[in-house]
Amino acid sequence: MSIDYKEFKKKPKKKQQYNLGIPPQSGKESIPSFVWAVAEKTGIENYYYEYKNNKKELCFIIRRYEPYSKGNNTSKKNLVPYSFDLDSQSWVTAAWEKERPLFKGHLIKDTDKIIILEGEKTVLAAEKLFPDYRCVTWSGGSK
Repeated sequence: MSIDYKEFKKKPKKKQQYNLGIPPQSGKESIPSFVWAVAEKTGIENYYYEYKNNKKELCFIIRRYEPYSKGNNTSKKNLVPYSFDLDSQSWVTAAWEKERPLFKGHLIKDTDKIIILEGEKTVLAAEKLFPDYRCVTWSGGSK
């Protein structure tokens, strides 16, 4: 007897629905608790990037975990979005579906000297190389 696995369809994962929005701009809910721990560390290996709108309000955060090597296993970088769920009044690991602000986009208001790059880490490096320009990127990568 043989089984043809093509007959079996994978059940689609049920996507958690959140009511994502701008978090309170002050108080204990304004920043996820992990930010305080990461802020005490140095280096880019464990970093977070704040995405703000044109009013300079924090919208969401992308946390970056750098690769590490352990024996023959090398992990890839890991980028995790954290957004504020208005219904539960808490931070959740979900990305905004639409109307995402650019990283450092709130700084491009009165200039025509803009460089669009791929990745937050690249933006931070480019700011040092091109101080007369505003460097921005989008969240979600090139896919």
